[in-house]
Amino acid sequence: MLSAPLARPTQTTAQSLTENLDDFDTPFQEDVLVQVRTGKVKALDGLSVPSGIYKDARQGPVKVTSLGCDGDEHAFRPGDVDKALMHYCSRYYPLWRSEQAQSAQHFTLGSFGENLVSSRANERNICIGDVISIGEEVLVQVSEPRGPCFKLNHRFAAKNMSRLSQDLGRTGWYYRVVRGGDIQ
Repeated sequence: MLSAPLARPTQTTAQSLTENLDDFDTPFQEDVLVQVRTGKVKALDGLSVPSGIYKDARQGPVKVTSLGCDGDEHAFRPGDVDKALMHYCSRYYPLWRSEQAQSAQHFTLGSFGENLVSSRANERNICIGDVISIGEEVLVQVSEPRGPCFKLNHRFAAKNMSRLSQDLGRTGWYYRVVRGGDIQ
């Protein structure tokens, strides 16, 4: 299912950011897939290090196989079926923009390199081993949390971004594909 992009709050305050996370501990049951994103490997901004972090939103059905989304490339994990898809919670982006004001322009949907963008699923209500259906066809299993690396520091022009992501529990997570098919 494809939905409209999330609306940004008209005025962001510390209180509105906290209220935005009030239901994060509620057990996960369902969510709307806001975007499916894929990208090609290219050099990380300012470095000659290859990365697959730059992804674009896809329109229409996207084929998912045991290796992930059709058309998506991975720099250092090609063929790793336990990291076929990466998911990140979109409600973290306003928090990051507020907390990292000097790099706020970098915190846009998909900038963590995620394939799947939704607003409710997060590290507090998703567990390793959870099996989740995406649309009518695709079935995935949470395989492991994302281990943030130095590339986040460069992607967001923030010296400690990798450590902050990990310390704050905003890393995202990986899925293995149990049953492939099309998603959108």
